Amino acid sequence: MRGTCGVPSIRILVAEPARVEIEVVGDPRPQGSKTAWYNQKTQRVVMLDGKGPGRKLFVEWRKAVKAAAKAAYIGRPLNGPVTVDLTFRLERPKTVDRDYPSIAPDLDKLTRAVFDSLTGVVFVDDALVVGLVARKLYAENQPVGVTIIVKEVR
Repeated sequence: MRGTCGVPSIRILVAEPARVEIEVVGDPRPQGSKTAWYNQKTQRVVMLDGKGPGRKLFVEWRKAVKAAAKAAYIGRPLNGPVTVDLTFRLERPKTVDRDYPSIAPDLDKLTRAVFDSLTGVVFVDDALVVGLVARKLYAENQPVGVTIIVKEVR
């Protein structure tokens, strides 16, 4: 495309902010408290996420979230402010008739597990999250899991 005087004209295109949608099917697991212990052999403190039988399920959940994020987002992790929308779908126990899952797992711990899984894949650090909408619902006609929407703020 040529402008006046035969000089190429320049069009500046504004890139759309990044928007990443991730769907993870599986039983959402919360990020529990950290457990620390001192390793006398290495003379260092070792930190683990949680303990007990739930740890294995939590580790598998984090792997599933990370794998889904890698499949949904190709490119360098975002290095600027982002907003995140999380919808967790939990299984309704057969004897429960309440409308919302207002019991464990805690929403903040579910969120923390997802954020840690997205760090280094979708965004550089979860400190870049400047806006968050998170909810827990019963999975009525959908599989249990989480829907994640990350939007770059410009």
